[in-house]
Amino acid sequence: MTAIVDFAKARAPRAAHPELLGINDWIDDLLLMDTFDRWLAPRLAHRAEGFRQLYELFYKLYEGIFVETGCLRQLGNWAGDGQSTFVFDLLARKTDSKLYSVDYDCMAVALAQSVCSAATMPVYAESVHWLWRFGRPINLLYLDSMDFVQREPLKSAKHHLFELCSAMRWLDKKAVVAVDDMERDDYGKGALINEYMAQIGATRLYAGYQYIWMMP
Repeated sequence: MTAIVDFAKARAPRAAHPELLGINDWIDDLLLMDTFDRWLAPRLAHRAEGFRQLYELFYKLYEGIFVETGCLRQLGNWAGDGQSTFVFDLLARKTDSKLYSVDYDCMAVALAQSVCSAATMPVYAESVHWLWRFGRPINLLYLDSMDFVQREPLKSAKHHLFELCSAMRWLDKKAVVAVDDMERDDYGKGALINEYMAQIGATRLYAGYQYIWMMP
């Protein structure tokens, strides 16, 4: 099942979610990297440097397309989940870009709709199937849809590799691919992707809690 959540309905994220008032009140008056440094970085904990790398790669982009697998699912859980949908929504707003965030959890999709701007399109769908049919050039692909479980480390790693495979034909020249929840090269959501990227000659730009590559 694939469905785009109705974005035409009136939004009320600022009233419904006071935590976001601070940034929504002055985001339009600040440069993108100032917004990141003053508001996002202190909240992002171990993901701060990875997201900083992505912001620095794309802050001058104009009208790009970002695709994220796995919507934010618990507002305010910055250290746990990272709130990546909101982080990328801010980037999309500042660069006149579009973010597509796909998730098979309808509650997560609804939450993403409630806190993000019109720059973000939450999509209720199975990610591998949806990515295969996406049909638009992708500048940034951020993979974070299936939780990593230590007793079954390959389950999540395979799923994220399948997502990359489905999206490969849509990746723009020098597209950036990033994966969340990495422990080391061979352990985490992107363990198999890391091996694949080395085989095809992709450039690894960052290795921390997130791994980031530029496609060859």
